[in-house]
Amino acid sequence: MSAFRLLTSTVAFVLLASVKAGAADGVKGLGIGDFRLGMTLTAFRGLSHPHPTQWPKAFAACTGDKEADEIGTPARSLDLRPDEQARGLVRCEFFFWEEHDDESHFYSSAGLLLGDYTLDAQFEFLANAKGAEPRLARIRLQGRDFPLAKAVTELAPLYGKPAKPNPAEWRRGDGKITATALPGPRDRIVIEFLALTAANKGVVKRKP
Repeated sequence: MSAFRLLTSTVAFVLLASVKAGAADGVKGLGIGDFRLGMTLTAFRGLSHPHPTQWPKAFAACTGDKEADEIGTPARSLDLRPDEQARGLVRCEFFFWEEHDDESHFYSSAGLLLGDYTLDAQFEFLANAKGAEPRLARIRLQGRDFPLAKAVTELAPLYGKPAKPNPAEWRRGDGKITATALPGPRDRIVIEFLALTAANKGVVKRKP
């Protein structure tokens, strides 16, 4: 799993997991808020933090960005394996500058809130053809103290009853969603929104 953290974010930005069926720049409407499977990397970078009043300094950083070097250790989660580099994968997350009363300050990653549960979040982009702009192929959410049954309860109003129990799975045309309970204590969970494109083959089987 390398540097992707299990809910080590100190603060998460709030983002409702809503679905807008038939979104113009997505995969069968699958996505989180304004983040849609199939949207271009340029479109993703153009989106503002959904709650600028509460977290005005949150911003997106992606693999290879100069901002990632400035962020330091929290941005190591953007690092890629050699096979991911070979496929042209681009990984993005949101970060913010955290300040405390004791005058300590540092960068932290920002996550998502699904219902009352806080989750770490990553966005992964791949090009569907050589020379094409990368498009959002996977949204990966991970957290703990979030039972699978609760995740299904949050997602079912949007997608209906899952086809499978664990991992819970929903399919919509050329996209799918999975919610997987991980072994061990603390009700760890991974939720993925995945575009089932040719470019995405070979990178979807990543261990939690």
